Amino acid sequence: MARRGENIYKRKDGRYEGRYVVGTSCTNRTKFGYVYARTYTEVRDLLTQRKALQLRLHPRKKNIRLQAAPTYGEWAARWLEQNVRPNVRLSTYTSYRNMMAHLLKAFAGHLISDIDPDEIRAAMRGFEANGLAQTTCCGIFRILKRSLQAAFEEGLILKNPCYRLRTAPKINQEQRVLSPNEQKRITAALRDTKDLA
Repeated sequence: MARRGENIYKRKDGRYEGRYVVGTSCTNRTKFGYVYARTYTEVRDLLTQRKALQLRLHPRKKNIRLQAAPTYGEWAARWLEQNVRPNVRLSTYTSYRNMMAHLLKAFAGHLISDIDPDEIRAAMRGFEANGLAQTTCCGIFRILKRSLQAAFEEGLILKNPCYRLRTAPKINQEQRVLSPNEQKRITAALRDTKDLA
């Protein structure tokens, strides 16, 4: 149960969860941000830091209301052209655009302020289910994280929903080594081959 006047709760997993208002959506629904820690004091301190950040981003507003945020599709196009293209090689930019195509299928019409961790996890599971390689999925996630971090730094969103998310670690397949007998057979076959061209 929360203490009076504070949105801090103890979860079933033993951690504490703090909730704070980050603004309202375009449909006037209250939007919340969340912080987690092992102790009540840590969560209270995190909440204080988040509220201080909101005051820096919106110093004249008592009731914080997010500005009309762009859709992810609009933001992605702007970010690629203004932030990425001038600072990377053409091949890197092309790679970003190719991976961004997957993100646009998942988030193009979403307001960037409405994208949440659960939607990101679902999208990443969808990419894997569609047969994308794990390294490709990790690259897509990195691009999403960077693009949303840039939106956060420009004050378009109050937090990066990718901040605490992690992609699955790459599972290294065990390398098969030729046995001594197999090595001898290959060597013998190469010696018997007169024309290697």
